[in-house]
Amino acid sequence: MKSSHIISIGYSRANRTLYIKFDGGSVYGYLNVPESMFSDFIEAESHGKFAHRNIYSQYKYVSY
Repeated sequence: MKSSHIISIGYSRANRTLYIKFDGGSVYGYLNVPESMFSDFIEAESHGKFAHRNIYSQYKYVSY
């Protein structure tokens, strides 16, 4: 991972949920995220910057 706060990311095609695990152990699931957005996220130079610009304020989420 290329972020100081993001530990891992994953994606469920079945429910279009993007999962992000942070260094504190918290996990968030961002809902109705297109698979293409996940692909762009994976390939981003900075995962943190990409998430701030394209994920956090754009998609509803649940925490686990």
